[in-house]
Amino acid sequence: MTGMTGTGMVLQNNGADSLTVNGNGAFTFKTAVAKGGTFSVAVSTPPSTPTQTCTVSGGSGTASANVTSVQITCSTGTVAIGVNVAGLSGTGLVLQNGTDFLTITGTTTTTQFKNAIAFGQTYNVTVSQQPISPAQTCTVTNGSGTATQGVTINVQVTCSSWNYFPLAARFPATPAGNRIYFAKQRRRQSDHLEERHLYFPHARSR
Repeated sequence: MTGMTGTGMVLQNNGADSLTVNGNGAFTFKTAVAKGGTFSVAVSTPPSTPTQTCTVSGGSGTASANVTSVQITCSTGTVAIGVNVAGLSGTGLVLQNGTDFLTITGTTTTTQFKNAIAFGQTYNVTVSQQPISPAQTCTVTNGSGTATQGVTINVQVTCSSWNYFPLAARFPATPAGNRIYFAKQRRRQSDHLEERHLYFPHARSR
């Protein structure tokens, strides 16, 4: 066993014989393998605090004498949570991953969270605060998963804005008396035009 710095490491032989390992160096399973019998050593529980990734070499074969070929190598590593932002024009956008917060400005398109996460640790990026001035709605894709050695984390954040048009007034004549008809239109990027009608009674002249 080499490179182990965490705790809670458990190895297993032939899917049944478990061995808790507390440090680097030689290790021996409790149950011996008969001469001519097979062995297959695997990592049942990797170390934690810190989280480590451990690999096994020479872990399977047929025993003809005492087996000394099994090597366990552990490594500690982290990966940054990268963020790509598109469509942001407002201010005050805040993203969150657990207790880690990231404030993004309107000029930022690519950034990352301050704290990298260890291999094997899960992440879940959400929008903690939507941008204002102008008000926008931002959504997250590829925001959750498990950190894996050799795999880059790229979270995508896409923001869209509501565009408001000037208030238009129309004055249709009706038998019951005049009433003012306002049409207020609004449109969001990539959406169809919507129209909201507001009616206000208009006093008839005497």
